[in-house]
Amino acid sequence: MTAQLRSAFRYIRRNVSFSLSLHELVLLAVLFGIYVAVATLFNKYAPLPYMDEVFHIPQTQRYCSGDWWHWDPKITTFPGLYLLGFLQARLVGLFLAGAAPGQSELQELACSATALRATNVILALACVILIRRIVSTLQPALSDLAISLKALVLTVYPLHFFYTFMFYTDVGSLMWILASYLASLHKAPASCAAAAAMAVLFRQTNAVWATFILGSSVLGLVDKFGLIDDPVKILRKAFDRRSDILEHCGALAMVPVLFAAFVLWNGSVVVGDKEAHQATLHLMQLLYFPACATAFLAPVHFGPRRVRRFTQLVASFFFSKPHYLRFSGAVAILAALPKFVDLFTVAHPYLLADNRHYTFYIWRKLLNAAPYARYLPLPVYLFSLWSLLDAMRDLKQKPWVLGYAAAVALTLAPASLLELRYFTVPFFFAALHTDISECQLVLILAMFVVINISTITVYLMYPFTWPDGSVARFMW
Repeated sequence: MTAQLRSAFRYIRRNVSFSLSLHELVLLAVLFGIYVAVATLFNKYAPLPYMDEVFHIPQTQRYCSGDWWHWDPKITTFPGLYLLGFLQARLVGLFLAGAAPGQSELQELACSATALRATNVILALACVILIRRIVSTLQPALSDLAISLKALVLTVYPLHFFYTFMFYTDVGSLMWILASYLASLHKAPASCAAAAAMAVLFRQTNAVWATFILGSSVLGLVDKFGLIDDPVKILRKAFDRRSDILEHCGALAMVPVLFAAFVLWNGSVVVGDKEAHQATLHLMQLLYFPACATAFLAPVHFGPRRVRRFTQLVASFFFSKPHYLRFSGAVAILAALPKFVDLFTVAHPYLLADNRHYTFYIWRKLLNAAPYARYLPLPVYLFSLWSLLDAMRDLKQKPWVLGYAAAVALTLAPASLLELRYFTVPFFFAALHTDISECQLVLILAMFVVINISTITVYLMYPFTWPDGSVARFMW
């Protein structure tokens, strides 16, 4: 443990220092200005807690008032967000108490909805620094400008950007996973484990991503240069270096182990409202996610060269020699796909009834518009799945990509609800490990800006009335 603590301090001294490069300072300045402007609009036009904020904000305010034993049974996640919100409120409250002693109403503002929403703005600013440093570690040959551009693009990814201005778990969940991954890349096991534990406190499914980071760390130890594609050889080398692996990865391994123990004790992954979040086998999520991820990275995945490669690959199954095995296998897969869609499409009651989410309209107007509608995107699903994994092969070896695919499956397949924000962490891992040219980054940035302006404008300026008389807003 002493050695791990020393490693953590070394990592903090070398990589999490408070000194920032010029590029990082510029990024922070630009994003801080944007965040303040957009947060002001949110607090002006939608000041009241909305959707899940109705649960998150009052729970944090209970902590701020000293009521540590209250727990809203509708909340399904661990209290990481509320603890961080409480800590921020206390720090702001101390500052206000010093600036204006005796003004208790000012201290109450420290735990108001507006102040708590600012928590995610701070976390989002941390995200951009983590993203930039991960990109510079993974692709050191890139110029500083290209690294900063990629960090900027990923920071304004619509599903991440939108929830920066609401008191949700998504931004904090991503921030801690990014911190854990960056620590693993710099071989700081204690920091990596601590950040992974915090990530699980924000969202339980991050235990899967902690396990993935663990596997990635082991792979980095036994195959430093990414030259081995044979899983058997990797396992043999891992066994030979088991003492090194235990030293570097033992602390991180405790995070998924302890979480597994909690699940056995609790009888479920979720806390609180277990009935509304029961695990199921929703394998269509494994097709929805690649389609969503490649759509947001369309300039990378839907260019003519990549489409032509996929077409040639498909054609090889039907026309290359010896063709009979490939041909029969391809025909069997194509014949089985409609049945796969029938068996593993799940329509959660929230998806069918909640017209405040865009997924309600995706399901109603596209995927379920007609009896045959859900089968029409199958070619897009297959292309997207191939393209997403193939693009990562340029930067990572095959075992890493297979581990990523397994983590995506374990994270998404048990979720019965189709909600696009569940795709955020796997999207970031895919984008960080995809080689994206500067021209493509500019196109993606333009696309993200248009999407963000559109969705935020609709959310803030076009509310409507729900059947129960409450104000409703369109959101992701």
